[in-house]
Amino acid sequence: MEKSNENKLNQQDSNLKNQGQNFSSIPSQSSNRNLKIVVGVLIVLLVGALGVVGYYDFINNKDISQTEQLAPTNNQNVSQTTETPNSQSGHLPVVIYMQQVKTISNGSRTWPTVKILRKVGNEEPEILAEVGKVGEYPNNFKLSPDNKFLLVNLESKLQILNLTTKELKDLFIPKRQVLSVSYSPDEKQLFIWDQKYAPTDGNNSYYVHLFTLADQKDQIIKQGSNASAFFGSVWRNDNKVILNEALGEFSRPWYFDLNNNQMFKTMVDFASGFTSESGKAMAVVKDSVVDVCNDFSGSASSVYNIIDPVSGNILGTIGGSGNRVSVLAISSDDEEAVYQAEKPWTNRDDCSKTPERNYYKVQISSGKVTKLSNVADVLKSWNVNYVGATAEYDYNKSTWSIFINGQPIITSDKELRLVGQFFN
Repeated sequence: MEKSNENKLNQQDSNLKNQGQNFSSIPSQSSNRNLKIVVGVLIVLLVGALGVVGYYDFINNKDISQTEQLAPTNNQNVSQTTETPNSQSGHLPVVIYMQQVKTISNGSRTWPTVKILRKVGNEEPEILAEVGKVGEYPNNFKLSPDNKFLLVNLESKLQILNLTTKELKDLFIPKRQVLSVSYSPDEKQLFIWDQKYAPTDGNNSYYVHLFTLADQKDQIIKQGSNASAFFGSVWRNDNKVILNEALGEFSRPWYFDLNNNQMFKTMVDFASGFTSESGKAMAVVKDSVVDVCNDFSGSASSVYNIIDPVSGNILGTIGGSGNRVSVLAISSDDEEAVYQAEKPWTNRDDCSKTPERNYYKVQISSGKVTKLSNVADVLKSWNVNYVGATAEYDYNKSTWSIFINGQPIITSDKELRLVGQFFN
């Protein structure tokens, strides 16, 4: 494989990891500052959702405040679990995550095998499935809106995992490659973007599918050829799907209109960013500050415009004051946002230190800001599925951990990735 294509695959692997969640991760105080160094490389994706959100890799509805990277692997698989420090009105928190088992390299790419696990309250984690092998890269996971199924994107096919019976089966086979999957507002259909991210055969064709879950009917509603790869994110209630055109270190917002099956470029001069659950608000970077710890661009996002990603209209402006700012969430009514702010270091020797972080809620239209003492409470009030779970890597200990509200519940020397969270 040519080096450029290998680099694209590596970027895609990281970009797609963060799809499928509704809020960006909130770093705990143990987060290492080095996690932000490669943010410029992955700014497109992140997504996300998470994502909806997630991405992130691809941005998948996420503004990337930290990036996930593969930890160094060895032959040991040391996992520790502790009590889950959270519950809500008698309902137990459920955390679904993946743990890397092994990797195989075929010369052009490294293919991981991962376990999908579930931890409910203080119970021991249970294995739901094991996926991934050469030719089937576990790039992205997406919970169904009712939290009963998990979509597993293996690029060469899409699988569906029944979280009740643990049955895993093939759902969809693409013509080229599954790049993204979006649920319809009524949860009955999937919008699937089918295109090779880094084609070695020069074939840049793409296919847009509408897939009906009840009868598994697949309909190609548009096809063509484009040198750029596109990723779908939110399927809005006005029958428009937000798209992101991947352009190297950033992405550009587009949308697909299902009313006429045509795609349109959003008329703005901003790169794509965190997208709200409704798809009607997107945080795009307006201004940056100098960041000596960012080896890629030397800068960090500071001021954001909140736009409608279809019309391009600016709904408000948030952030600033010379801070490094990360948008964490937008409320379900698209009227408020939560962001994290920290002063960037001016001395490279300080880059390994954890900066002081503050969290704020802002009214998007007026710009009125309120400092938050407990950001998790706000996020829970905006999303009933949010339990406060995050996944982080400790560079000093070479371990991955999953936290709930800053308290570790799972620690391992194998890569851990958060897949979903909700209350049962």
